[in-house]
Amino acid sequence: MEGVSIRERILQRIAEALGASGGPPGLTVHRYPELPLEDDSLPALAVYPTPATSGRETCDRDDHDGAVRRALPVSIESRVVTTVAGPPVATLLDPLTTWAIRVVTTDPVLAALVEDVQEDGTAWESYTGSRIYGAARQDLVITYITRENNPEEP
Repeated sequence: MEGVSIRERILQRIAEALGASGGPPGLTVHRYPELPLEDDSLPALAVYPTPATSGRETCDRDDHDGAVRRALPVSIESRVVTTVAGPPVATLLDPLTTWAIRVVTTDPVLAALVEDVQEDGTAWESYTGSRIYGAARQDLVITYITRENNPEEP
């Protein structure tokens, strides 16, 4: 993809891989998290970059070949809905979060773009409105390599 950074190609590929067949029935995948839970078509996943704990992406130089190793913090937010009579949100979220990690860590197209994918934790939350909504945000750190002076080139 001319003019698209590897960073953006990584995010796009994660969304594409999660949106491919094999997911839960009715799964919707978003590239951004802006849609409120109660307005979303659930179950859903949202894929987006997140701030690094240091407040910025890390970058290490590899002096011998002009390459730069970059760390991209990414979140995959799993979203579900249930009712008081339905299964607990944790029961609905668990297989979705497990499946999402399996897809991201085994996708061959993504593997060609990245050096490593590490899980950095999961934050769970739920709230009750007219129905019970739940979300689990899985934080990942994805390491990839680019040219020092051009983030579009591996």
